Amino acid sequence: VDTDKYCYVMTYSFPCQDLSLAGKQKGMEKGSGTRSGMLWEVERILDECTELPQVLLMENVPEVIGSKNIKHFAKWLEKLESLGYHCYWEVLNGKDYGVPQNRERCFMVSVLGDYYYEFPQKIELEHKLKDLLENEVDEKYYLSDRAIKGIINSKFNCSTLEARTEKDGIMPTLCARDYKDPKIVAIPSRIRKLTPIECERLQTMPDNYTE
Repeated sequence: VDTDKYCYVMTYSFPCQDLSLAGKQKGMEKGSGTRSGMLWEVERILDECTELPQVLLMENVPEVIGSKNIKHFAKWLEKLESLGYHCYWEVLNGKDYGVPQNRERCFMVSVLGDYYYEFPQKIELEHKLKDLLENEVDEKYYLSDRAIKGIINSKFNCSTLEARTEKDGIMPTLCARDYKDPKIVAIPSRIRKLTPIECERLQTMPDNYTE
């Protein structure tokens, strides 16, 4: 595969449902059959490679190195090191890298051979949430008075409406379940949901990328 000419990068972001604090936290133990246990399919793929990728990039929720999962993460490190990889991992937050979203994720870079990797330095946040909002938004995205009262009284949102809106210009983490329980923002005198385009921007994607 011409690894002498090209650098091959393999990315893997296995399911987080069994790691996330929002889930049942069944873990990622090898042989457990959990969704997050799909990590070990990466082991199978690497074992079947005739030549290993020079760089591996992992991304997942911070709980992947939490107290309930750290021993299984350590076993994964042992496997990678046995294949000749040097691994470097760190929890990074999107708000520290130019995105007005409070989104922590654990990243690990594994480099084949005796190489060193250093994660990028934090950069100053130049944009706030309001800079990513659309100027004209369909009326369907605006909440009725009844919906607002429901959110305030909801057991999931009893910490007041402000907790679900922008704070210091930074948005709370966008979640997979946001299609059911979407994030909302306070616009002068009105409150509405984020639009798909605004969600794309908060994920650094081009407008209409998900269409």
